[in-house]
Amino acid sequence: MQVRIIKDKKGLASLEKVWDQLLLESKQANFFQSYTWIKYWWEYFSIKHNADMHIMVFTVNKKIRVIAPLMIVKTLFLGIPYKTVRFMGTTGTDTVLRGRYDRFFSIDNTLGWCDQCDVIPNTGKFFVPAMDAFIRYILQRKNWDMLDLRELSKGSPTLKYLRDMTRRGELPKNFEKEMQASYSLHIKGHYEAYFATLSKNTRKAFNNSRNRIKKLGAPVYEVARTPSQIEVILPQIVALEQKSWKGENQCGAFSATANKKYHISVAQSLASKKEIEIHYLKINNQMVSFYYCFLYQNRIYLHLTAFDPDLSRLMPSFYLLFLLIERAFQNNINVVDFCRANTFFKTRFKTTPSSRVWWKLYSTRILPRIYYSTEFKLKPMLKSLIGKNYDK
Repeated sequence: MQVRIIKDKKGLASLEKVWDQLLLESKQANFFQSYTWIKYWWEYFSIKHNADMHIMVFTVNKKIRVIAPLMIVKTLFLGIPYKTVRFMGTTGTDTVLRGRYDRFFSIDNTLGWCDQCDVIPNTGKFFVPAMDAFIRYILQRKNWDMLDLRELSKGSPTLKYLRDMTRRGELPKNFEKEMQASYSLHIKGHYEAYFATLSKNTRKAFNNSRNRIKKLGAPVYEVARTPSQIEVILPQIVALEQKSWKGENQCGAFSATANKKYHISVAQSLASKKEIEIHYLKINNQMVSFYYCFLYQNRIYLHLTAFDPDLSRLMPSFYLLFLLIERAFQNNINVVDFCRANTFFKTRFKTTPSSRVWWKLYSTRILPRIYYSTEFKLKPMLKSLIGKNYDK
């Protein structure tokens, strides 16, 4: 098995066809590992995060068998250059702000929009030889301080491989922890039967939302799918999202120029492939809520949502979500993927959690050891002393 390193956009573009073909072979393949998603993430965020492309391509008889979509992120730790090897797309975005202490220590534990990352594919007869070559490559080189693999599925063969190597004592000091779970609704049977299984409070909340909305005006539920429909609806969802509530940091998916351009470019690219849908609700010809969704392998991903804050008492996003789920039953969708975070809201819909794991490997050099002590000894001590103000 030979290893080739891709370091530029031209090399990335050459992988487009084989990338998605290999992804179909992966266990728990996910839209956020697709070529389109990674391509546009790199275009809009790599410079901001001072990242260098470092995709490892594993070939046998000149045929590509495995791809490790990696990058090297360069930061400063206590004023000293510090390099971290990560999956492409897993660096935090402007929608999450770090506290001043994490910024001081250059500790970035924020999560980006990628909901799951992995080696592609993470199964098959070439997977283990590729992982052996990957680990050899990493351990033999001195141009990294930390291997930071975020968003691995708990059932990932890659994670199992790394754990097995750790148990055998073949890897230096490493760390792992469970992250926010992703939530999925597996579609089975008929919508009416599913609705009846929901709690009494959830069904009552839906009925109340529907009745309040109908008093204001006849609701219209529509789905934009074609390139022309997406083109028309994009400015409207951008305007609604920018108006919508975004939390105390006032950060939203369209709040920064790069974020906005990124999501618009992704939508325009995916529309021609029929891999995106924008579900939206109108009352009196005014958009009051939307869901920006991806379609991949008969699974719909609820990536972004927003609603008119002036109508929050009507719970328009809650009502729209029921309409979206009902449509998923009617259109033979296998899974509605709620993605991660907001646990209580998502569990109301009879979803199943799927944990993500954060795995880190530290170089044996002095600086990574200091980084490790800062993150897992000094930082917890400061948090206990400072309390809630630590993250501000």
